[in-house]
Amino acid sequence: MKKILPLLFSLLTFAAFAQEVPEVQKSLITKTTATWCGNCGTWGWTFYEDLISDNDNNAVMVAAHGSGDLVSDAGVWWNSNLNASGQPRFYVGNEYFPVNSGSTSSVRTAIKNAVDAQIAQAPLAGVGIEAIQSGNQITINTRAKFFQNTNGSFYTAIYVIEENVIANQSGQGSNTSHHDILRVAVTPEEYGDDIATGDVFPDGVEYPVSYTIDIDASWDVNNLIFAAVIWKAGDNGKYDFINTNSTSEVMFVSSNNQLAEDFAVRVGPNPALDFVNVSLDLSQGGDVEMQLVDLAGKTLLQRNEGSLSQGHYNFRIDRETIPSGIYLLRTSVDGVTSTKKVVFR
Repeated sequence: MKKILPLLFSLLTFAAFAQEVPEVQKSLITKTTATWCGNCGTWGWTFYEDLISDNDNNAVMVAAHGSGDLVSDAGVWWNSNLNASGQPRFYVGNEYFPVNSGSTSSVRTAIKNAVDAQIAQAPLAGVGIEAIQSGNQITINTRAKFFQNTNGSFYTAIYVIEENVIANQSGQGSNTSHHDILRVAVTPEEYGDDIATGDVFPDGVEYPVSYTIDIDASWDVNNLIFAAVIWKAGDNGKYDFINTNSTSEVMFVSSNNQLAEDFAVRVGPNPALDFVNVSLDLSQGGDVEMQLVDLAGKTLLQRNEGSLSQGHYNFRIDRETIPSGIYLLRTSVDGVTSTKKVVFR
């Protein structure tokens, strides 16, 4: 059972909404599935992996289990909202792409073309997202912004998605690593919080939605993805997809929130191939150190950037011989540390 706490904005003054709202139209690709579904674990499994390979940079990927071992309330709602009547079924936004074992190649191309067409469009609205961990809780901050005149009832929903979940899958085996499992809706309603109703204009107004959730003991924090989706109320109690964004980066803050007041760190691209850029904003000067460690705590890189004054700084970390995997980048300013997850593919 999820435990939801409205964010106290005074506690995270600087860190909240550090994420910019991108004026980019991203896609939402859904596989409705179940662990008992044979086709989900055979041709449907390979097909979904192909969709990830084709579209991962331009889409948020969701495996919505409506029943079986990985079922969730959010997964049941997601299936219902799409009117999904079987498994596996594949969607871009609300659009269903019928596919079977004999048509995977042509439908793969059709979905790639649909995603490419969406990314080329000017978005109606966009949403920024960031995640901040303190102790056993994660706060997800989002803000939405409209870029065109529109009308309707709009909502921002926040979801937790987990990668590499080990569970049974018919057609694959009892210890299968599952992709993009929809774990929970962080917003009290699966379709999100109301952000705008009626006539909406591109007037620069931003619509924040923020919640704090306890970390479930069954989750691997290193494999979590946090997604925000803007929905528009449609017909018959359903919700139409507008735009989405996600992050796998989690910023760690101490309980006294000194980090939120003193500095902010951003890392990109993430996941990365050859290098990552580290962006550092200092609200006041201090001694800056950076350390890259693996999940076992082994230090792979140590840098002392010296004493820096207030301002904005950019640093580049080259991958060189670092293997593919998940790492933690620790940036310290006068002994206060921000930890960001870095993924090298």
